[in-house]
Amino acid sequence: MISGPEKLEILCECGTPSCTERVRIDAAVYESVRGEATHFALIDGHQDPAVEDILQTGESFLVAANYGAAGTVARRTDPRSSSR
Repeated sequence: MISGPEKLEILCECGTPSCTERVRIDAAVYESVRGEATHFALIDGHQDPAVEDILQTGESFLVAANYGAAGTVARRTDPRSSSR
């Protein structure tokens, strides 16, 4: 039997610490999003235009590039980066 892509259910990666909403996203798509340290998957309406640009709209989520403090921390602590 062939199954579809693996789905993940992750917490919204918006900048609101108390946010508990969930994003359903294909594992491969999520890996692609997080392949760039400053890119995050979040629920539509949770973006902060002061520090984020929307790069892509998915089925039930947005991909945002964060150029604020969260982006700086993400870049500095990215386990995928070889330049740390």
